[in-house]
Amino acid sequence: MTTGTKIPAGSLVVGSPAKVVRQLDLEEQDGIKKWALKYVESEKYFRAHYRQGS
Repeated sequence: MTTGTKIPAGSLVVGSPAKVVRQLDLEEQDGIKKWALKYVESEKYFRAHYRQGS
């Protein structure tokens, strides 16, 4: 992303430098949120059950 770039909420952004490709519909946005929450929960599980270097 270049300095001063404004990204509208709900946008699909790709590339380097980042460019807005399109707006995501509400179902797509919800899907991304669910995957992000699942990722965070996985991180918490692995942090709790696996020690670094084990």
